[in-house]
Amino acid sequence: FTAGRHDMEISWGPVSSNYEGHARVARAFLNHPLPVIRQWAEREVASADHFASFWRKYEEDEGFGA
Repeated sequence: FTAGRHDMEISWGPVSSNYEGHARVARAFLNHPLPVIRQWAEREVASADHFASFWRKYEEDEGFGA
């Protein structure tokens, strides 16, 4: 289910937006009936939120998108 989920993934636009998209998708699974899927979703959301925040700050500091 989760093996290599983002391996070889191609993206464009702000990196922070891509991570926000990963979190949005994972949030759809937070109420899944299987505990293992909920656990994956929790980890995926936490990771994506962390990296989105990091990249958003970097993009702002470097003036990307301005």
